[in-house]
Amino acid sequence: MYLSKAKMKVKRAISVLIALVLVTGTVGGFALSDELSGSVTALADGGSVESAITWALTVAADNTHGYSQSDRWGPDYDCSSFVISAFAAGGFAISTGSGNTSTMKTIFGNAGFTWIDWTTLGGSAGLQRGDILLKVGQHTEIVLGDGTLVGAHQSYGNTETGDQNCKEISIVTYYDRSSSGGWDGVLRYSGSDAVSTTAGVEADGTSTAYQAYSTDYAGTYVVNTVSSPLNLRSAPDTSSTISTTIPKGSTVTVVSSDGTWAYCYYGSYRGYCSMEYLSKQDDITVTEFEAGDTFTVGKYEYEVLYGTTTESSEEDYEVIVTGWSEDGEGSKTVKVHDTVTYEDVVFRVTGIAEKAFWKDTSIKKLVVGKYVDYIGAKAFFKCTNLKMIKFNGKKLYEVGSKAFKKTWYRGIKVTAPTIKKLKKYKKLLKAAGVYRFR
Repeated sequence: MYLSKAKMKVKRAISVLIALVLVTGTVGGFALSDELSGSVTALADGGSVESAITWALTVAADNTHGYSQSDRWGPDYDCSSFVISAFAAGGFAISTGSGNTSTMKTIFGNAGFTWIDWTTLGGSAGLQRGDILLKVGQHTEIVLGDGTLVGAHQSYGNTETGDQNCKEISIVTYYDRSSSGGWDGVLRYSGSDAVSTTAGVEADGTSTAYQAYSTDYAGTYVVNTVSSPLNLRSAPDTSSTISTTIPKGSTVTVVSSDGTWAYCYYGSYRGYCSMEYLSKQDDITVTEFEAGDTFTVGKYEYEVLYGTTTESSEEDYEVIVTGWSEDGEGSKTVKVHDTVTYEDVVFRVTGIAEKAFWKDTSIKKLVVGKYVDYIGAKAFFKCTNLKMIKFNGKKLYEVGSKAFKKTWYRGIKVTAPTIKKLKKYKKLLKAAGVYRFR
């Protein structure tokens, strides 16, 4: 889904505001907190965790940045490049352009971070603001504190640069990854510029009143003022400093509340808003899948392939088509889509399973999606009326034994994106049983 023009205008306004803030150091006459002003330049004597967090929150608030694994070092990021870039921007001795969740322990260890395994940490209760959550080889997030994280999560099927869904890079409620073995631990910086607090006030000047609030209110909310923007304050009272103002219709992430004041995040800002002017939307959730999970969408059934094919392809959900659903039986065309969406997660369709459509004499045409790289053995065995195959992609490298044996005896018409690929695919098809081509 693409952003409406109204939403895009709001996002552009937020991005412009953040840019002006970073240059001028003020918002509407009020001085910036240490958190925001600290992100302008890297510290000469070491890194600042708060500066790294500010960079992460600023990118998450700007939808010109989205999720990508092929172009992952800006303006789009995947989970590890996002975290690495954040702490590099925060002034730590970390280089961008390489690194992933399998190498982050070494990268951050060399920059003065300490590794704390999950057992030693004591689980989520031991998390601190600025910790880097890590599941080696799979995923990473930055801990904001108070049950929230910020990170690059996944693509939602849009091929262009940026975040068209407003959630590819975003603040989310803490989740434990229990279905994939949980988190391995955290990377924590404990140097002179680590996050610190004084009684009742945190390093950026924000009140710690939220520590007594209830998380029952947590979720995504929309500002519902009549016309004026909503004030975001450093403490839960009308005499405290206004950190920024939030336009009507904008969304904020509420972490906790006492029913009167909400402790929340808005872009790169955090603070307190009146609950009177906030309307709740559905909470942001993160859905996880494991290898072997199955589901049905439309005419087809799918099986999840959870895992990575390269060191940089983290949280890259893929599925294979395993056959018809009840709605698809009897169809004349098999169309393998490029992607399929299930429970708000977008999966790339990368294969056709063994015996997926075998002995189905109703099938006359096969359209193969651009991400499909293999077709399983006997996938279309004895599909005697299959007469046409259209390949939309350039990735196919394997066709299993007898995958197309005993198809249309008068020959199959094949099309492909290029002449070179057409020759290659015909060779694979012939080896898999195609008798002749038209």
